[in-house]
Amino acid sequence: MELEEKIMLNEEEKFIQTEYKTQGPHHETDIYKYNIVSSNGEIVGYVKYTDHTS
Repeated sequence: MELEEKIMLNEEEKFIQTEYKTQGPHHETDIYKYNIVSSNGEIVGYVKYTDHTS
């Protein structure tokens, strides 16, 4: 399931990925950070999404 399917944004808002890193001794955890940006370019929030890929 994609992040866009899990979080409902207001109309004209979108996700912009700002950071990606891995964590763990075998890099088994992916960590993504996204800003939520309005249609006029203003950052109105952020999301930190973690995916464990063992």
